[in-house]
Amino acid sequence: WEGAFLTRTDAQIFAGKVEEKEFEPSHAWDGPYQGGDFGFSQDPTAAIQCWIYQGDLYVSHEAFKKKLEIDDTAAFVEGKIPGWSNDVSRWDNARPESISYLKRHGMKRAQSCDKWPGSVEDGIEHLKSYGKIYVHPRCPSISREFRLYSYKVDRNTEDITSKIVDDHNHGIDALRYAIGPMIKRRSEPRIRAL
Repeated sequence: WEGAFLTRTDAQIFAGKVEEKEFEPSHAWDGPYQGGDFGFSQDPTAAIQCWIYQGDLYVSHEAFKKKLEIDDTAAFVEGKIPGWSNDVSRWDNARPESISYLKRHGMKRAQSCDKWPGSVEDGIEHLKSYGKIYVHPRCPSISREFRLYSYKVDRNTEDITSKIVDDHNHGIDALRYAIGPMIKRRSEPRIRAL
């Protein structure tokens, strides 16, 4: 915003929802839920591990890196998120060949996420349905994304639109993939036959 980051605005998608907090998951928590989003040159590959407890979502670990070769992905993620390969991880289904590679090279439980028309919006609404989203301090990249992920602001009127800016979202996409099976699809309008 005029050369600096805007820290709080009505355009922020998760304004007031996210808080940084130290925590350690216990056996009473649901999870881990894990997701990954592929990137390379401009965008990072992002992997997220999260948990659910008493109506709140907890992001415990992250792995973000630009220019991460697919050959190095499993070792990099496992190095940042201990035990990653022991549990299911859901990855962007736009890259089935990359998921297949990961399954053959250390991430045997990697699988494709589900996507559908409106899945981004449905995922955002699901994330906003948690009481709070707590992010561990060891996860600075997704903390930054939560601060910057926003709705588009009309440049002529300065009105906040319902369009989501496709930026600062790789960790958030990975988070949506991680909890994908819990996200409810909005019911599609029924078309009546005449």
